[in-house]
Formats: sequence, C-alpha cells, structure tokens
Amino acid sequence: MIKNILCIHENEYFVKALSNILLRHDLFVSGFDTMEEAGSFIKEYRESLDLVIIGGPLKDGTDTTEIARFLRHDLHVRAPIMGLAPSISRDLLKKARESGINIFLPEKIKESELMKHIKVFDLLWSEPKPASILLIDENPLRRERHLFELRGGNFTAWETSEGLKGVMLAEENNPDYIVLSDSLTDKDCFEVSRALKSNRLTSHIPIILLTKALSAELKRKSLMAGIVDFYVEDEKSSAFLWFITEIVTKISEKKYKSALHFSNFPIMIHTVNYILQKEGYHVLNTSQCTEAENIINEGNIDVILCDIGTSTHSFPMLQRYALSREKGQWIPIVLIAGPGDMEELLYGLQEFADDFIKTPFFPEELIKRINNQVKMKETGEYIFNQSQNLKMLSITDFLTGAYNRNYLNDTLDSFISRYKRKKRMFSALMIQVEDFSKIVSLFGNLTGDEILRKVTAILEQTLRPTDMIFRFGEDDFIVLLEDTPEENLRIVAERILEKFENTMLSEESGNYHRVNLLVGALAYSGESREDVLSKLDKEIEKMKKAYE
Repeated sequence: MIKNILCIHENEYFVKALSNILLRHDLFVSGFDTMEEAGSFIKEYRESLDLVIIGGPLKDGTDTTEIARFLRHDLHVRAPIMGLAPSISRDLLKKARESGINIFLPEKIKESELMKHIKVFDLLWSEPKPASILLIDENPLRRERHLFELRGGNFTAWETSEGLKGVMLAEENNPDYIVLSDSLTDKDCFEVSRALKSNRLTSHIPIILLTKALSAELKRKSLMAGIVDFYVEDEKSSAFLWFITEIVTKISEKKYKSALHFSNFPIMIHTVNYILQKEGYHVLNTSQCTEAENIINEGNIDVILCDIGTSTHSFPMLQRYALSREKGQWIPIVLIAGPGDMEELLYGLQEFADDFIKTPFFPEELIKRINNQVKMKETGEYIFNQSQNLKMLSITDFLTGAYNRNYLNDTLDSFISRYKRKKRMFSALMIQVEDFSKIVSLFGNLTGDEILRKVTAILEQTLRPTDMIFRFGEDDFIVLLEDTPEENLRIVAERILEKFENTMLSEESGNYHRVNLLVGALAYSGESREDVLSKLDKEIEKMKKAYE
C-alpha cells in the first residue's frame, strides 16, 4: 500500500504544496530540490519508499529522465516513478522507457487526477503482474504511448503495427486482452478479429477495438467479427491505462450475481462471458442438460441465458424448470436468437422464456435486458418474502413465537378433514401452566411472560419438527401431532414434564415456588373441532383435581 512518497523537484514551493495536498490523504511526502540531498535520503530509506514523483530539470540542469536513470541504476530504487512533463513526445517516451520512468503526468495536474493515478498504481503494483496485453496499432506514437503506460502500470505488454504479426504474437504469448486498431494498413481489422476468433489458440481472448470515433454501424460490424469492447482514443494523460485497469479490475473482482449460459458456440460464450463479467456477474457455461439442471437446482443462479442457435435440445429441460418454478424461487430465462431462429424463439417465449435478445446485439442491450430481469427477480423475491413475513405475523403469537389461536382453528379443521378423507391419524396435547395467575401476582407480568416463552422453548426442543405448537389461552398451549398413536402420547407428555420439572422461582421473602405443568392428551377418533378442544379442557380439569 502506497504511504511513503519521495518528491524530487527544482521548485521547493511545489514540494511543500504537494506535501500538504497528499497529507490530507494520509500520505507522507519527503521532498528535495537537489540530487545530493535526495541521494543521501534514498540510501537510508530506499526500502521504505512506495512511490517517487520527479520533475526537472533541477538547478544543476539534470532533467527528469536523467534523474530517473540515476535512481534506477545507481541507487537501485524499485518503487514506481511518476514523471512530470509539460508535453509528451515520442523521443521523451523512448528516454522515459530507457530510464525506468513508469508514467508521465502533466505538470499542472489537479489534486483529484493525481490521487486517481496514485490509487491506480497502488492497485497495479500490489500484485506481480495484473494482466498481459497485446497492442496491434499502426500509429507509432500512439502505440508507444500506450505501451509505455501499460508497462509503467506493471502490465506485461507486446506491440506490433501489423495485423498478421499480431495474430502470430497472440498465438505465441496468449495475452489476456488484445487491443486492435481499426485503421491497420496491412489487413482489415475485422479480418484480423475473425482470424483470431477462428483460431483455437486465440478464440478465447477478448478483443478491444481502438478507434477515433465510435458509431453504431462500426459497433455492429465489430461485434459480428467477435470484438467485445471499444476504446475511443483520448489524449488525456494515462486515459488508456485507466481504461485497461478498469476492465481488469471489474473482470477480476468478486462477483455477487451469477448467470448460467447454455451454449456450445465458442465466440458467443466468450462474448457473453466478457460482457457479463465486466458487469459483475459470475458466468457458468454449459451445453449439457444434466449439468445445467444440477446448477439450477443448487439455487445460486440469478438468470439463465440460452443460445437458441446451438442449444434447442435444452428446451425440454427449460420447459420442465419453468413449470416447476415457485414463487420466491424464480430464475428468469432469456433466449439469444439469431436471424434464422424465429420459430424456435416464438415457441420458447410461449412456453417458458421471460425475454429474448437478437444477434448481433450491443453490449448495452444485453446488460440492460439481463439487469432488468434480475431486478424483477429480486423485486419478486422481496415481495414474496414480505408476504411470507406478514403471513407469519398473522398466524403467530408475538410473545411466545408459537402459532396463535386463529391458526389453530384452521389447522385443526385441516387435520380433521385429512383424517376423514385419508384416515390420517393425529393426536393432540393441551399444556397448561399450573397456578399461572398466582405466579403473575407474586412475581409480576414479566416473569409470567418468561415462563410462557420457556414452555414454548421446551416444547420446540422436545417435539418433532412436524409437530405444531399453538398458544390457546393466557396460560394454555395446544400441540397437534401427526401419525402419533395413543400409546405414544404418554411418553411424549412425560418427556415434556421431565424437561420442565426443575423450574423454580424465588420470592423476596426467600421462599421458592415450583412451576408445574398440567398435560392433557387426546387421540383423535372422529370428533368435531369444538369437541376436541372441549375434551382436552376436561383432561386438564381432571389433572387439577388429581393434584388437589
């Protein structure tokens, strides 16, 4: 992380101003206006330097490139060096490369621009090599400037002015990205792009078109030739480095959205991958239905893309998935259709797809459609979750977290109906806190609330996940147990009482009060809902009399 900066400049007031500016950003600057002073400092603190900023000529006539050469070759400075210059010529770039300068900035640079460059260098020099780039550009000054910026930014870079040689360099070096000029002299840029995309060694490499002006027609032709991105020439210092750094950062950063791309067409796979990864998607590619189904069933996908031209065999699988989609678990399906895929597209839209995009498409169009579908998915999930929360609030007792009495009536009716239709047996328990009103009068309402919450917690720990717990009255709970015969009810009741038997409350006088539960049980045998509740209540009354 960049913290310690060395500034060598002939104007001591510039050094002081720079120091004050960078100090506001928690950066410490050591400044000198002569090489003698700077050399003594470097010999002692060389390993602590994170960045060097130099501007010349100094008072002794030493210019910027000579200062850099001395720092690199005589003082063995390894930190990146920023040079300040009024203008950049081809000759200056050559000298800068030879002397070890990493980048040139305008002498009159704004604070915000300077901090952007420092942050970029902090990012690019934190790793051995962020990426590798191949430049194919016939313009010598522009090519050298871009090459200088890339290498100064810690990128590995190659360059050529010829399209055919560019194809050979791509085969030999396998760069991460290719930047291709639209005005080559030996070959049409689209021919070069198609040659790269038809070569199995280079078809996976994203191609970025370098142009002076970008029109919709140029974009359309480029995309049809396999080009996936565009850089419009910018004379601003380090604009190209900024552009490449942004791409590399977006492609490599952690992804929080996922897309499944169903295709077996390599150019389409690489194009979609690049566009969506740059937009923040993790893209999974497959052409196998079984693998696709497994990925979908894992539930970590935000959108499904299907390339109709190469993947019509996926339609039955996607149709099955669309029929099984549930609220809150909906993954949108987007079809990618070519000019000859209209019948398949119409079928897909009628049966399972949510949207489509026709090739050739602009990256902005694909991103817009995909993001819109993902937003609708997220909105649908939010609404579904909110409705589920509201539903839970309407059927839950807010104090204990058990189901409430209204939901008991509906659920008991459902159990009774199922018994009559399918003979599905169930049983019921009523649990009452003995002398609850006395507990409240002695220890207060808060203690009473805590006792009720403890009863619910013990029931949840003791019963099966399928058993349903309801708060029935002030101090009563009812439990419905499916597939529990009468002979097992006693065991369940004893287990509940055993869990609760050591619950004691102490009065201020020092006396203790034991909290007891009363449990009534009923195995259902055809009664109405009112009769079930009445019989359970009578069972509790029997228990009370037994303890008197």
